[in-house]
Amino acid sequence: MNNSEGKPIVVVQDLMRQTMRRTASPVTVVTAGTGDDARGITIGSFTSASLDPPLITFNLSRGARMHAILPFTDRFVVHVLGDHQADLSDHFALPDLDGKTQFATVDHSLDEGIPVLVDCQAIFYCTVHNVFPVGDHSLIVGLVERVSSRVNGDPLVYYDRAYRRVTQTIGRVDGH
Repeated sequence: MNNSEGKPIVVVQDLMRQTMRRTASPVTVVTAGTGDDARGITIGSFTSASLDPPLITFNLSRGARMHAILPFTDRFVVHVLGDHQADLSDHFALPDLDGKTQFATVDHSLDEGIPVLVDCQAIFYCTVHNVFPVGDHSLIVGLVERVSSRVNGDPLVYYDRAYRRVTQTIGRVDGH
């Protein structure tokens, strides 16, 4: 199969994958479900979508265990990891762990039964606003109900197939 420019789709997919690896993104863990159904998953596609109303989005693979829970729950929590939390990203990226095992060794509290990770850079408490099928993923849109964030510290960033920390400011910082 070819795209509109006549290039094979596989070539375009490979180029897209290579290009996206060179695009920095925040590292987040999304938690949802309660009790034995609680799960977490590492997400690299988190972004804000709107301030009015306050909406966030991320992509969720249809093959992920979280896909059986998240589109059908009312609430979820997005944790923006700090630059000291790469281990949590790796932990929640393991696809074969059941929910109970995921949280057994991870510091967390519960907010209306949903696991909330400790010491994150920012936490967004959301309700499911909409879910859209997009290729082999679902686009999850969350309505942000509450936010908590740390004043100090830096977020964990994923760039060029590795975790990074923000280390240098380039340009203006005065809000313009």
